Amino acid sequence: MSPTYENPVAAAVADPSVVDAADAGHDYYLYATGDRFPIWRSPDLVHWANVGTAFTERPPWTLQSGDWHPWAPAVVRRAAACPGATASPCFVLYYTALHATLLPRPHCVGVAVSPTPGGPFTDLGPLSAADGEVDASGRPVGCGDDAGYGNIDPAPFVDADGRAYLYVSTDWRCDATGACVLEPTISVIPLSDDLLHAAGPRVPLLKGEGGWELSGGRPLVENPWMVRRGPSYHLFYSGGDWRDAYGMGHAIGSSPAGPFVRTPENPILRETGSVRSPGGGMIVRGPAGGDWLVYHGRTGAYDQPRTLRLDPVVWNPDETVRVAGPTTGPQSPTP
Repeated sequence: MSPTYENPVAAAVADPSVVDAADAGHDYYLYATGDRFPIWRSPDLVHWANVGTAFTERPPWTLQSGDWHPWAPAVVRRAAACPGATASPCFVLYYTALHATLLPRPHCVGVAVSPTPGGPFTDLGPLSAADGEVDASGRPVGCGDDAGYGNIDPAPFVDADGRAYLYVSTDWRCDATGACVLEPTISVIPLSDDLLHAAGPRVPLLKGEGGWELSGGRPLVENPWMVRRGPSYHLFYSGGDWRDAYGMGHAIGSSPAGPFVRTPENPILRETGSVRSPGGGMIVRGPAGGDWLVYHGRTGAYDQPRTLRLDPVVWNPDETVRVAGPTTGPQSPTP
């Protein structure tokens, strides 16, 4: 009998992001929303063990009491050693948190580093511009800019030419008068070669639309993830209300900064009677090959915890995409 897997593959995991950390073979590490960012480890994407947290304490720039919104971490491996270290590689962590002193208090993207994927990570503060520039309100680029602020759900992407980018969802859009409205938008920030600073300004890419992307009557898009296949750039994202009806969409562009056009199959991941609120996903290569969507969902009802799930990604000849899920019951083949 062929090996099978069955969702959920781990409990109490939200907004998962996975990095294949091994130089030979596979050794997957998963980072999730939660206090100090829980870390899970797996040899095969199916069997997971919790191995601790990314931080030993809250980063000092973040809100130090109450809920500091430690959301949606993501890690990328760089070949060079971490700052102050002599041995390579370095694992760079991007994460979301509430800033303790900036007002109005924004969500910011922080940066941290570790020589090992299991941490602990050393915090470097909110993502800043390589030249140290801030906006008129004193915000570093990780927290926002004069045209919009409140960056969440960071997703790093390194292109074939070595250029790096960080995709985020930006909460607020502001006009020239300083008036701001809540308008979640997928944006991209170019990164410097060291992956630790912004190399340019934020570029808005994709605003929320109606239909399945509505959350409380307002369009919402978040949790971006970028994949390149040949000349095409594939932007995956979540939409709707993570506490209610939720799903994932897909758009295609000709460059890392777009423009991006939604594909007609959207949403490519939608809830069923058995799996509620599926989303917050990213794509990783399985140990036997093939692309897999790693995401969270709830079993049966919106009041249930989010749990870890995975299902295969099917690429169509026209570069559109289909996710074979959300599945329940035994599935074959395994990753």
